[in-house]
Amino acid sequence: MTEHCDVLVVGAGPAGSSTGHRLAAAGARVVMIDRARFPRDKPCGGGGTTRGLGLVPADITPVVEREVHRVDLRLGDDRPLLPI
Repeated sequence: MTEHCDVLVVGAGPAGSSTGHRLAAAGARVVMIDRARFPRDKPCGGGGTTRGLGLVPADITPVVEREVHRVDLRLGDDRPLLPI
């Protein structure tokens, strides 16, 4: 028996997972592939903004390790660049 899908998502990081989830919720048959084994640490996906997290269609609180409410960007001589 041959299985078919409507969409193949290559890369199951934050963007691919969100895309696959939205397509599946809309009724598409979705297959997602990634070269890594899950779960995994993904440094570029290790931070999120309030706005971005509002777009995630899942509860991420079980995997939140800590919340950061302030970041100071500084130059090499320790001068503040931008308080965020």
